[in-house]
Amino acid sequence: MITVTYPARLHQRHYHVVVSANGSYPRPLSGRIHREKSRAVWEMRVAVDEFTARGIDLYEVDVAALDEVFLARCGVCAELPGDKPDLFEDWDALREALRTWCPTWVTTDHLTVFCPRHQPSGEE
Repeated sequence: MITVTYPARLHQRHYHVVVSANGSYPRPLSGRIHREKSRAVWEMRVAVDEFTARGIDLYEVDVAALDEVFLARCGVCAELPGDKPDLFEDWDALREALRTWCPTWVTTDHLTVFCPRHQPSGEE
């Protein structure tokens, strides 16, 4: 049995910038997720300034909190699949990203990520 020390699901508040138009459901602006609200506010201000300079009228740009996010890291050794931590808003997005960019990494239905060195046999 493999001991998972580093869970992929983080129950820590993170933030992202969302945009909505005409009362539509807010959707992520850039896909970036920030650990600090101040960084999300900075991203929002830069985006609003860029849109204003281009004459684009957005109805609403805001910072939204996420109470949980998913981090692509090995559950055994905490290795990251790339050169920086990638945070995802949902588990399916993390799984799809790893399938596309790091096919030697494995995710499980138990919300766990494994690097090539720590993959349990027969799981996917």
